[in-house]
Amino acid sequence: MGIITTGDRLQWRLPLKSKAIKIRDTKGQWIEVTDLNKAIRQAGWYKTYQHDPPAESDKERQAYWADMYEKLKALKTKKFTQVG
Repeated sequence: MGIITTGDRLQWRLPLKSKAIKIRDTKGQWIEVTDLNKAIRQAGWYKTYQHDPPAESDKERQAYWADMYEKLKALKTKKFTQVG
């Protein structure tokens, strides 16, 4: 299993079978993704997550994950467009 670290925030454990791709986050850090579908699913969950009661940082985190989600979805679309 590979580990994807997004700064200090999160670690994803993903299988190493697939080819890794890299994307840049909103803070300029490179993020390595080895399972695109799982990364899209996880970013989708996090882009709507908020604390109960809401925390001051929720909007910033939601914006970060919404950006990651859109970038990952675009990669998936590009991947299928190139193959087809």
